Amino acid sequence: MLTVLAPWADPPELSKVAPQAAGVALVEVLEASEFDYRPGDGNKGVRFSIKEIKGTGDFLKELQVVTESGGLRAPNSKPQPSLPLKPDSLVVGERYWIAFASRYDDRYNQRVIAFWPEDDAVAKTLEAAVQNDVLKWKPQYISALKVSYGHVIEDGTWKVRGEKDGKVVWEHTLTGKPLDSYNFGLFQGTGGSFEVAMPACGQILFTESDTKLNEDNEFGLPAGPYYINHGFDPISGTRHGTWIRRAQAGSVEVLNRSYDLTTGKPAREAQYDFPQTGGIAVGASAERWWRKRERDFDANGKATSELTSYYDERLEPDKRWVKVDSKAP
Repeated sequence: MLTVLAPWADPPELSKVAPQAAGVALVEVLEASEFDYRPGDGNKGVRFSIKEIKGTGDFLKELQVVTESGGLRAPNSKPQPSLPLKPDSLVVGERYWIAFASRYDDRYNQRVIAFWPEDDAVAKTLEAAVQNDVLKWKPQYISALKVSYGHVIEDGTWKVRGEKDGKVVWEHTLTGKPLDSYNFGLFQGTGGSFEVAMPACGQILFTESDTKLNEDNEFGLPAGPYYINHGFDPISGTRHGTWIRRAQAGSVEVLNRSYDLTTGKPAREAQYDFPQTGGIAVGASAERWWRKRERDFDANGKATSELTSYYDERLEPDKRWVKVDSKAP
């Protein structure tokens, strides 16, 4: 009797086994340890330290399973179960495939979408994802907005893009490299001394770069190193603002700018510098003075007004920027 064997089924797509994943990796469990931060208003649980064997996209060195929640909570509120990992899910020395979630995906409070033994049937799909580096943009899915953003770092530049339903909606190329993880991500306000119109979604994507400006730059600044932060609408990619500071420890503002959201041209800006002379003449306490020049622009991006002020630390904090008389040099 001849037995006909059914052919192997095609492996499922990554989007089926790990929807909106930020990363996938084969890992080895290095350590499992307990923690208890309840005396300090935290939680109790188990922490797994893991090592990446191979992967694509985001990777977390530590995973936490909360077994008891601490802290003060609103009346009748109940903490969500810590899932999918349980305290005994991973064994030290063993290897597992793990799909990591975005830090903005509220569905996964461990930042783990799913996990599988190394030899699970789904390994073929995960292996293919790693080999093709399909998550190299480290996509961060924003569950509240149903969009994601990601980035890749290249030689001298880095790219940021937004996606919706698996399709690229917008993409920007930025010079330099990301400054740090804190200044690259979503914020619910611009804060600081220069606020711009927030995107309608209520969140703005900051993308601060450690970079250099050439002589012929869009801001009219001297060539040299700067930290430049562009704020984008995570849905449309529209640039709402730019904040530029000196490339040094401690934040020293150089130029802040907002944009016409229809044309993309400058709408207003504040530029800061330190002239070596002329301070006494304008009313400052010394020849070297801290100057702020505020400009408004028309629809074509042409400056229509300019207000110059000097900083006087002798005054009350909210009155220290003093307008310079129009006749002063």
